[in-house]
Amino acid sequence: MMRENVVVVHVIDGGMSEAIVLTANFHQDGDQWLGEGLELGTATFADTLEDVRKELAAAMILQVNEMNRLGFADEFLADHGVQQLPIPHVHSGESSGSYVGAGVPA
Repeated sequence: MMRENVVVVHVIDGGMSEAIVLTANFHQDGDQWLGEGLELGTATFADTLEDVRKELAAAMILQVNEMNRLGFADEFLADHGVQQLPIPHVHSGESSGSYVGAGVPA
């Protein structure tokens, strides 16, 4: 099993953004790779490690965006010890989140 940090950019209303540092476990089960976001409970699978990294990051972005839309993202992330680092505004097109990277050992 591999544990890695996944960093996503979350665009906050008012022109600010934040980098959110999440933790993911990845392991291979037969021909499939499984990925699980520990703080969010998000999980996915794919044929390759790179694909499961991308799919898990996308699923985490969707989950954080939905929690934000419902008004409890900051509280949930703080309660689960997730680092939220303010950054200058990032233009991410129509998406309110974007995948920054994975592969950093946790």
